[in-house]
Amino acid sequence: MIAPRPPDEEHRLAALHDLKVLDTPAEERFDRYTDALCESLSVPIALITLIDAERQWFKSRRGIVVQIEIASRCLARLKEHRRTLAGRTGCGLCGAESLEHALPPLGGPVRPFALRAAALAAAMRALGERQALQAATGATHAAAWCSAGGEVLLLREDVGRHNALDKLVGALARAGVAPGGGFAAITSRASHEMVHKAARAGIGLLAAISAPTALAIRSAAQAQLCLVGFARGTDWVAYTHPERLTLD
Repeated sequence: MIAPRPPDEEHRLAALHDLKVLDTPAEERFDRYTDALCESLSVPIALITLIDAERQWFKSRRGIVVQIEIASRCLARLKEHRRTLAGRTGCGLCGAESLEHALPPLGGPVRPFALRAAALAAAMRALGERQALQAATGATHAAAWCSAGGEVLLLREDVGRHNALDKLVGALARAGVAPGGGFAAITSRASHEMVHKAARAGIGLLAAISAPTALAIRSAAQAQLCLVGFARGTDWVAYTHPERLTLD
């Protein structure tokens, strides 16, 4: 394995400052940084401790890359934790071996879609009323395809927010619905994967009940997609292309 070039001191201190580990001895800093990263990614920290790996990291053009080289004596223990991910659905990140694979190109810009604020409010209200599975279980997300007038035309539910959007995109394709004639509404935060799915499907506006991530905003801007967050009642925040939402 070729060791990556270490980050410069400025990048290293900036990353560690956010994790408040600058007051720790130098030999402990990287371990604490990696542990915090694993925790944020829901990777068992105990697994990292068990494998006794040599850890290295560097800052790439798209983010921070952590490379782990497994000690041969611990490789058998690591294999016990491996999963088969063939044919999966979801966020699309699991199993990606690089940031380039995790963040593939968005393709061309989407077709602009304009919407009245009143229609957005009507759609988000109808989204909550149409969730039969959520009403029965209290444990599911939904993704809906809505008309320019705020009517929910298609709705799909799933325990996973990514799966709900996957189902909706599939339903649009099966029904032969042109993505330029409406917008998508989701009952979750708007992560960059959700924006990526919407952009690749040709959807011009994505409205989420919760907040978007910073990467989602950048991805939406790159795809020229109108990204709306905190769409609750008559309130909303347009993070990209606010000119496409008109007030009544």
